[in-house]
Amino acid sequence: MTNEVPGQQVEDYARRLAGDLGVRDFVYRPIVIQKGKGVREISDGLLVAGNEGLILQVKSRDPDAARLDDPMKAEAWCVKNAAAGVRQADGTRRSLATGQVAARSLRGFERTLPGASEWASVIIVDHPSDPEVRLPPVSNTLYISVNDWRNLHRWLRSTCGVISYVRRAIDSGVDVALGREIDRYSVLAEADLKVGGSTTSFAILPPYRIDGAEAWDAALFEDLIERLADPKGATGWDAEQYLLIVEELDRVPPIARIRLGAKMRETFLEMCATRSRRSFMTLDPGNPRARVAFLYEYDTSGDPSGDWFMARVAAYGIMRNQHAISAGADPSSITLAIGVLHHPERGRRYVFFYATQTDLGLPEDLRQQLEAEFGVFDGSSVRITS
Repeated sequence: MTNEVPGQQVEDYARRLAGDLGVRDFVYRPIVIQKGKGVREISDGLLVAGNEGLILQVKSRDPDAARLDDPMKAEAWCVKNAAAGVRQADGTRRSLATGQVAARSLRGFERTLPGASEWASVIIVDHPSDPEVRLPPVSNTLYISVNDWRNLHRWLRSTCGVISYVRRAIDSGVDVALGREIDRYSVLAEADLKVGGSTTSFAILPPYRIDGAEAWDAALFEDLIERLADPKGATGWDAEQYLLIVEELDRVPPIARIRLGAKMRETFLEMCATRSRRSFMTLDPGNPRARVAFLYEYDTSGDPSGDWFMARVAAYGIMRNQHAISAGADPSSITLAIGVLHHPERGRRYVFFYATQTDLGLPEDLRQQLEAEFGVFDGSSVRITS
């Protein structure tokens, strides 16, 4: 950081903030491409989850120069540089349109990006005086201050959530001054409250910043992403399914994360108290075609490899997915099975299994054994068979 100019520091901060408060797998560094005999850096960063993404452009005023700016000059600087950011974002879309550009995430994961002809751009306008200027609207573009960029991530706690929010904010037609994103957020959060709040429907945008005990429960759920990102700590780690599972977890709305985190904590404590396995399943609040099934096991096997538990979690996930499809779920739907194996001395080991319709059926004797232990899911609840 010491050799970077202030503008580069702000660009780096905007990316790191998105990764630290969201998911580092979905935050990508600027891309360097060949341009004639030289090279060109496109974008100041990208947020990408699945086929959806945001193009980041950061325009930052040098603090020393900003000290000489009166309000009119500060406003003029914001208008001029916001327009420059829009042009740069348009250039990035053209560069990414082929769908053949490779990028590296903050976690180090490399992927070829999909075509970005429809991606929205976020122009982060950073002036030390934070003038509340109204910038000329441009299609498919959101202007935001650094402070609002930080607060948006603090409230949503999700990279998928930020990508979705930016699209909603642009499509909403609600116009706000630079630095007043909270005003637009409040309008959209109020609309969400009218459809959320039941046990199966959650407000996508939390109406308040999650803090205290609720933040602890939400963080317990979010820790699953970090566990999954460590191939040594997650038994059965599969590079082919890795990002699919991360997307499923990151799409869960903040309020649902609180409830799931609380249920995870309660189930873990029950498992430790009884030294016997516990399980529960829920519809995926972030994906109507998915379910999340948890299996907790107190390890008394003496087998440090944990391979037996990986097989059990896979079988459990396949069974639950087959139950759901038999009960009328979309045949293309999935069940994400998450296993937590706890040993009093060796600690916890995590297993993640992404069950789809392509998985082979279970042997009849194994299925009957699992159903006798965990019950049969009939599409809405679990029925114990014995």
